[in-house]
Amino acid sequence: MEGTRRGKKTFKITIFIALLIFLPGCRDYIWDYTMEKLVQSYEEIRDDLYVGRLEDWQNREAECLGYPDYYEDEDFVIDLGLMIGIKNQVVKSIGYKADVTNYWQTSCETETRGRGDCEDIAVMIWKGLRDAGFSDNIIGIGIAKNDRGQGHAFAVVYYTEEDFYILDANFWFGAIRSDQLDDSITLVMGCNLFSIWEF
Repeated sequence: MEGTRRGKKTFKITIFIALLIFLPGCRDYIWDYTMEKLVQSYEEIRDDLYVGRLEDWQNREAECLGYPDYYEDEDFVIDLGLMIGIKNQVVKSIGYKADVTNYWQTSCETETRGRGDCEDIAVMIWKGLRDAGFSDNIIGIGIAKNDRGQGHAFAVVYYTEEDFYILDANFWFGAIRSDQLDDSITLVMGCNLFSIWEF
């Protein structure tokens, strides 16, 4: 049985190589197909890694905060000044320290250590917004990549279903809107304590 399987696999590989060598049109098709599958596999692996990391943080953060209930206020009005004030206070009080392992600290860990990287600072801004009464359905943490593949995290506050404010230590004393991002930035994924979403 094993020999039959090995024989079939060898035959398929031989046909594949023959197509690549002798039929240039097939070579282009097979190359495109292979690249498409590689990109698809990479995206699935990337999403699994992000989702796993975010779910781990959600579980630990829920424990840190004493398993709070979901809070939603349909009549909530965004106070831009308060939002920016919370962000600026967090940026002043939490020192930046790079983390090569991409471990997402809970807000409890970051408060104790007094330092963290971009996602840890984003979590602290998110928590500050939540503590100030911002509705859970409009706040979260966003993840983006630049055109060099470098990842970054920041706090978000949605002002419409599609568009949101970005609160980030790199934009000191202010907030930018998601529609102001240039084409070099790709929004990847977002989360809060209760959900994970793709942009």
